[in-house]
Amino acid sequence: MQEEYSILIEKLRSFVRKYYQNLLIRGLILCFSSLSVAIILFAVLEYFGNFGVLTRTFLFWLFAILSGALFFLFVLIPILRLARLTRQLTDDEAAKIIGRHFPEVEDRLLNVLQLKKQNNGNLPLLEASIKQKASELRPIPFVKAVDFFENKRYLKYILIPVVIVCALYLSGKVSIITESSARIIDHQTEYTPPKPFEVHLSNDKLECVQHQDFLLEIQKQ
Repeated sequence: MQEEYSILIEKLRSFVRKYYQNLLIRGLILCFSSLSVAIILFAVLEYFGNFGVLTRTFLFWLFAILSGALFFLFVLIPILRLARLTRQLTDDEAAKIIGRHFPEVEDRLLNVLQLKKQNNGNLPLLEASIKQKASELRPIPFVKAVDFFENKRYLKYILIPVVIVCALYLSGKVSIITESSARIIDHQTEYTPPKPFEVHLSNDKLECVQHQDFLLEIQKQ
C-alpha cells in the first residue's frame, strides 16, 4: 500500500511543479508585454508633453512601482512557490485542478487522500482500499493536466509593443521612445523643450553704416 500511495503522491508533486512552471512562463510573457507597453506609453506622453522635473519624476517612480508590482505578481511568486519557499498547492487543491482536466479522476483521487488521512495504520481493510484506488489511478498522467502550449495565446500581447517599435523604426521616429525614455530616467535634469523650427541667416555680411537701415535676411528650416 505504501509504495502505491507514495507513487501517487510523487505524481501529485510532479503536477504541482509543472503547474508553477507554467505560471512562471505565463508570468514572464505578461510581465514583459505589460512593461513594454508601459515604457512606450510613458515615452509618448513625455515626447508630446515635454514635462518638467516634477512630472518626469512622478512618471519615473510610477513606472518603478509598476515594474516591481508586476514582477512580484507574475514572476517572483511563481518562483518562490516553485522553490517551496512559500505556500504551495495542497494535495486536495491539486486534485481538484487535475479533476477539471480528468473529471473521472477527481472524486477517486480526493477519496484516496481522505482515506489516507483517516488511516492510522490499524485498519487493514482501509489500507487495502487505499492501495486499490491508488493502483487504479497510477496509469493516469497527472502532469498532462498542464499544457505549456496554452501560453501561446498570450504571445499576441508581445506583438503589440513589437509592432509599435518596428513602425516607429521604419518611419525614422524611434527617437520618440529612446530620447523620451532617457529624459524620464534622467528625471532630475531640467531639459529645454526643442525649438519648433531653426532660423539661419542668409546675409553674407552683417555690417552696416551706423544709423542706417539694415536688411536682415533669414530662412526658417
